[in-house]
Amino acid sequence: MQSDFEKSHPADCETTEQGIVELQEVDGSDNHRNTREQAMPTKIQKFEEISTKILAYLKDAFPFPCQIEASALGLKQSEDVYEDGDLVKREATEDEMYLAATFNFLRVNGYVSGHSPIGGTVVENALLSEKGLLKVGVKLNLEL
Repeated sequence: MQSDFEKSHPADCETTEQGIVELQEVDGSDNHRNTREQAMPTKIQKFEEISTKILAYLKDAFPFPCQIEASALGLKQSEDVYEDGDLVKREATEDEMYLAATFNFLRVNGYVSGHSPIGGTVVENALLSEKGLLKVGVKLNLEL
């Protein structure tokens, strides 16, 4: 059974077997459509995007520890709010929250070292571990 929206927009949506109405975006051709759901990145896709950026950034900086801000990875960064010259507020953007959580995951699982304070928007002293280097295709030859 079609919903009222489907009846009024037959080319724009489709009902799945589970009865979920998916909006579709048409790219101009008759045979290619993408659902809006696919256009919005999932949490896993966002994690994969940011983890790739972190690892690439740290590979370029290796062997020097560095600080990572969202803007350095092309992510949206929060802006400081000042009153009378004093910093009064800095709310993390969604990208900054993903940056901190993704970095923490990579750190806990041995790919990187460094520190991302809870609620912080900057990663400090970030460095690839040997496991992280292998992940980005660098094999160290440290035989003595």
